[in-house]
Amino acid sequence: RRRQDRQRRKAGRRRLSSPFARIDLLRRLPDGQSALRGAGDDRRTQGQRLQFGAAHRGLHCRAGRQEGGDARGTDARRLPRRKPRRRRVGTDAAAVEERGKRIMRLAALTGGDHVDGEGPVVTGLAIDHRKVAPGNVFGAFVGEKFNGEEFIAAAVAAGAVAVVARPEAVVEGAVHIANANPRRAFARLAARFFHRFPATCVAVTGTNGKTSTVEMTRQLWRMAGFHAASIGTLGVTTGADRVVTGLTTPDIVTFLSNMAGLAAEGVTHAAFEASSHGLDQYRTEGLPVKAAAFTNLSHDHLDYHGTMDAYLGAKLRLFAEVVEPGGAAVVWADDAHSPKVVETARARGLRLLTVGTKGEELRLVGRTPTQLGQTLTVAAG
Repeated sequence: RRRQDRQRRKAGRRRLSSPFARIDLLRRLPDGQSALRGAGDDRRTQGQRLQFGAAHRGLHCRAGRQEGGDARGTDARRLPRRKPRRRRVGTDAAAVEERGKRIMRLAALTGGDHVDGEGPVVTGLAIDHRKVAPGNVFGAFVGEKFNGEEFIAAAVAAGAVAVVARPEAVVEGAVHIANANPRRAFARLAARFFHRFPATCVAVTGTNGKTSTVEMTRQLWRMAGFHAASIGTLGVTTGADRVVTGLTTPDIVTFLSNMAGLAAEGVTHAAFEASSHGLDQYRTEGLPVKAAAFTNLSHDHLDYHGTMDAYLGAKLRLFAEVVEPGGAAVVWADDAHSPKVVETARARGLRLLTVGTKGEELRLVGRTPTQLGQTLTVAAG
């Protein structure tokens, strides 16, 4: 550190008055490259570069030349402390156009139902009344612990222009999008709002093995040269980054916005975990699911579903309703509940592939534990 300061004095530079050095956060990095670069690393790397300094101390550290400044640059400069300016966000069409965002009218979102004319501009969707912003569509659902209908008035006061709720719910001051199954109706609206998703999406359900399956699927796609991602217990994972979400299947708004964000980043293949809670609450709807997999079923989540039949029924929704027509079903054939999954897939007309020691397409011949995992012997066809 002292030698560096001597060199700075010789060059006529001032000593850094903060111990913090600049760190560059790189997004969308190619696989295998570091996500963090130090200030002394001048190598150019693909992706967006964000600079972080000691802003909380009023200092900003930057190495090299300042734009429009002396060629020797300045190592530290004072930044004035500014209070954030509060700006009212308009939700009319002109305000949305001025912010450069795509205009989505309520009539276009609902297909012309529930509203006269074009209706107000929709700026987003929310299922938490505390997160409602002006122009949002609010989903009011009756849950296991809370009744979202009790917060409709608060959501409208916060700026909600429409509320998706049961027909008997009381909605004043906003458009009431009444539906006997408000969760499913809200999911379909969310899919229309975000609308852009990775071209190839697959889902995995089962009591055990979902996380490993979606992550290994992502890695196989990556090895095949595709820009792939996985969503589940580990969070949102790509070849360059991982963001922890804390839920196996997030809420429908978070889930679809994440998928749309991945597509905007160039992700073409995505694998996600479809939990029984997520399937029962319509949190995995709206995007084109080309294939689904079933791993196994054992006693779990009975505090929510009540019975094993209800638990299995939630899993079967993936094959009966979520997978798009003409899709594929991959079923682990060795589980006691697999015949019911096979029956559902065949009734839907899905392409069926069974795997395991009883599998027809891929048959597990043998497996040997090793220090790093296991060695599998598989016969195809």
